[in-house]
Amino acid sequence: MDIKVITIPVGPLKANCYIVYSDENDKLLVIDPGGDFSVIENKIKSLNKSGGAVLLTHAHFDHIMATSEFQNAGFKIYMHKNDMPLLEGDGNLAKYLGLKLTRFSVDNELIGGLFDICGFRVEVIETPGHTAGSVCYKIANILFSGDTIFKESFGRFDFPSGNLKTLVLSIKKLFAIQENLVIYSGHGEVTTLDAERNTNAIYNYF
Repeated sequence: MDIKVITIPVGPLKANCYIVYSDENDKLLVIDPGGDFSVIENKIKSLNKSGGAVLLTHAHFDHIMATSEFQNAGFKIYMHKNDMPLLEGDGNLAKYLGLKLTRFSVDNELIGGLFDICGFRVEVIETPGHTAGSVCYKIANILFSGDTIFKESFGRFDFPSGNLKTLVLSIKKLFAIQENLVIYSGHGEVTTLDAERNTNAIYNYF
């Protein structure tokens, strides 16, 4: 399947939301809708698709703020089970920016493994460290890394359920993948796994 990706910076922190689609599939995936629902929705309408699923890399507000609106529109919501506590308390960080998170339910509490989601073959890679339930999604040769790894950098580990040692182990797991994946991260520019194997600042903590 020929996978296509549209990047839309959303919300107050301009986190990257991704629309993943294929001309061969009438459904699509939305990864980390962190706000600006109408902007994302208008782009989806332009693709003439009939809905799909929302995949969350973790439960921080800047990646989930528009999720309730997608659920109301009929999208199924996927998130790792270990980030569920962040939805119920202050761990999603919304209140620290004076924002109110509209609650939503998670239709599928994920674990690591291979899944067919709306006709897409999605590998869920458990990468805790930024949060306890942080994951990366591998679709074809693309890795959607959330806030686990960025171009030449990596996610913070000082928020609720974060842990530096765990984050280092998670990034080592990614570096062990025997492919040069294209990395679409939660913030910033596109990079590749080979580039990060050579230049990422996480090596300062290895």
